[in-house]
Amino acid sequence: MEKERTDQSPVVEVWWKPAILIFSKVSWWILWPIILSLILGKYLDYRFATAPRYLLICVGVSFIVSMFQIFTILKKYMKEIEQEAKTDKKSDK
Repeated sequence: MEKERTDQSPVVEVWWKPAILIFSKVSWWILWPIILSLILGKYLDYRFATAPRYLLICVGVSFIVSMFQIFTILKKYMKEIEQEAKTDKKSDK
């Protein structure tokens, strides 16, 4: 697919770009909450001498936050895909 620009240089749309964008956003919400919870949980366990208690609590909270954010991201992209499908159906008629 090529789109023409006003300055006569073609812009090529890459078909895999949206997939990489979704993958990177989802990976971000998996990686960083877990890393932060591990650091915070280990620190709190060391500070209060409570073995794995705070570590497990922090990891559990980060898991819930990650799942909520991933669901939100995927819901947004599903709406975009549905809208594109509707416009494609309209343009085919």
